[in-house]
Amino acid sequence: MELTKYIIVTPSNRKWGTPGVKLVNTTKSSVPANSVILKLHLDLPDELFVKPQLEAFIKVDKNKVSQPVIQAEVLDNIVETFKKKLGVDINVNMVDVADIRICRSCGCTDDDCTECVERTGQPCHWVEDDLCSACTPEELELHPIKN
Repeated sequence: MELTKYIIVTPSNRKWGTPGVKLVNTTKSSVPANSVILKLHLDLPDELFVKPQLEAFIKVDKNKVSQPVIQAEVLDNIVETFKKKLGVDINVNMVDVADIRICRSCGCTDDDCTECVERTGQPCHWVEDDLCSACTPEELELHPIKN
């Protein structure tokens, strides 16, 4: 795309104290005598206007992700809200998610394997660090996971 424009710069205005700058298509209109006229030629490739103009790839290293932090005041507010609204005393403990084992196939944990029990008829156990007994190839063939 080729484009020609004129930039008209007028010296400082006594009233405002700033120079005037105007972008126009032609200089045929009245231009103050003390102005400077700059002719601007732009030759821009059409590719500049193809969307997206920029592309970004972002990768966050899992070792750089910080654990969520809940401040003590927030925990106190949670406990107080339960007590006031529900009349229930609760105890909130922080759990390190790194210590929770989760099955890579079905998502069960040490605390909840209800889906495995529903699917296989019995509780599961760990056969690998991140694989429960209900998700071994043999068990999945007998009792597939339903989406």
